[in-house]
Amino acid sequence: MDIIEPLIAPIQDFLKSNGFEMPNWFVEVVLLVLLPFGLWILNKIKNKISRHLRYIKKAKDLHPYFTKSYVKEARKYYVPTRLRDKPPSNYEDYLMSRTIDIDIDAIQWFKSKGFGFTDEDDARFYLILSDSGMGKSTLMVNLYIEYSSYFFRKYDIKLFTLGHPQTLEDIKKIKDDYREKKTILLLDGFDEDSEAAQDWKKRFRELIDIVQGFRKVVITSRTQFFPNEIEEPYELHIQKNGKDKENHTFHKMYVSPFSDSDVKMYLDKKFGRYNPFNFEKKEIAKKIIDQSPSLMVRPMLLSYIDDLLQTSSSFKYVFQIYDQLILKWISREANRFGSERADSFRENLQLFSRIVALKIYEKWSSRPIEKGLSLSAEDIEKIAKDFDIELDSLEMKSKSLLNRNAIGQYKFSHKSILEFFLAKEYIINEDFSKKFDFIGFDQAKKFVGEFSKVKYVLKFIDEKNIKIYSSVFEILIGEQKVARFVKTISLNETQFYDLLIKMDDSIFVEGFNELIFENLVIQKDSSKYKIENIKKFTTLKRITLFTNVEKTYNGKIKELKELIPNCYIPGWDFFINQDSSYKSI
Repeated sequence: MDIIEPLIAPIQDFLKSNGFEMPNWFVEVVLLVLLPFGLWILNKIKNKISRHLRYIKKAKDLHPYFTKSYVKEARKYYVPTRLRDKPPSNYEDYLMSRTIDIDIDAIQWFKSKGFGFTDEDDARFYLILSDSGMGKSTLMVNLYIEYSSYFFRKYDIKLFTLGHPQTLEDIKKIKDDYREKKTILLLDGFDEDSEAAQDWKKRFRELIDIVQGFRKVVITSRTQFFPNEIEEPYELHIQKNGKDKENHTFHKMYVSPFSDSDVKMYLDKKFGRYNPFNFEKKEIAKKIIDQSPSLMVRPMLLSYIDDLLQTSSSFKYVFQIYDQLILKWISREANRFGSERADSFRENLQLFSRIVALKIYEKWSSRPIEKGLSLSAEDIEKIAKDFDIELDSLEMKSKSLLNRNAIGQYKFSHKSILEFFLAKEYIINEDFSKKFDFIGFDQAKKFVGEFSKVKYVLKFIDEKNIKIYSSVFEILIGEQKVARFVKTISLNETQFYDLLIKMDDSIFVEGFNELIFENLVIQKDSSKYKIENIKKFTTLKRITLFTNVEKTYNGKIKELKELIPNCYIPGWDFFINQDSSYKSI
């Protein structure tokens, strides 16, 4: 009441000056209703500004190891990472491991126990392992922010990435300032260290020698980086204090897969718990996840849900979801390289994945007693040699869709991914389909049933050696440019001609559109195209022309704008405006 009374007089003066007159009690009631809401709004704005300023500060602290946008996203959509003492890849099903083993909230555990010890002889070295895409880096960023924001913390904390050339220099600065005993050191991505790729044992010894004086040391790595569970670093050549003179050991921990409740929490963070504007998107996302629950236990794949929503408002088949996620995964790994290597890496990783699937099945079908769905490290190396695959050992084992189990065997991160590749081969390879046995591969049978709709398309693409790849393009929709994840098909003159002829087949047309080709690259123009058939590409959103402008005008490509008016053709208006005779197109 003390706050409201001084406000009544000026509000009444304002109302009277504008020709309104209201009793004081009414103004007081309105203020009683509106003031708490206004204070709530101001508090929300204050918290948002405060959060934004914290992001900026933490991003500066983590520069150049993590970008501001990465830090912001890592915080905004973070679902608490859980750790366990047994690798989930030892189980056939990731989800099963979550229900069998006991796991702990990583950040809460480190804050209360891992970083809470005062005796320097207690556990000081931690190794966090996981398969690809399980959120190790996101955990490190959140652990750093949570602990560094803790008012009563005992120690400083620093986070570096081991793949960055500046890391060792920055660690040395901490040692030179004699701050190492008061500093917790987080080192992300041992598998990304270039020298570790050459000789990981030697590099690990060198690294431990450098960091052994720090209060606590936490190192992350992909599980696949080490040959097997036995060879994962454990005992260190650093003695504890005390009469027993024991050596320090690594406290090994493994990242748990997402549970159903984790997936739900992620969707609530992504789309809002009750946000009416995102209700439809959230419902579509749930349907997509229900169709492929085994894939969504990986935070990295779940983070691609936006790409799936942009690609299509709905997916008719489960194989479409697997296809998009696998292509996106491969693109993510390829984008780590420069543009010159990215395309080559993408093609080699796709070929490698396909051959590995075939070799796993070949081994499985020829050894009825040993029903394992894995290959040895030697098998992996032999595949690269026999098929001229330009990937090194680390790229095949650590950056692919494979996981390493405890005894050093390599298998696909989930059996359903293996079955996806086998089903695709079944459709396009008649010799393989004749000898393939569906017993034990129920999901592959389902995929084949779905693939039958696009069988002719896949076979045609394979026969004509047409290139397919995925990327993100800026697409013009109306007057607005939006980023859209698309599957691109690149055609030369002959391939484009053959494709348009093939579009006379209605079954082929249906299958083609179900594959969600949204971007078409035409490398040359020709007057002999059945250009009217391009109207049958109902999913097409963009056409890119790599062709001579004069030939474009003389051929039939100029009719594209009329045939598919809703399709974006980059540079088309620019070319047209250079020649007044074509302004009517």
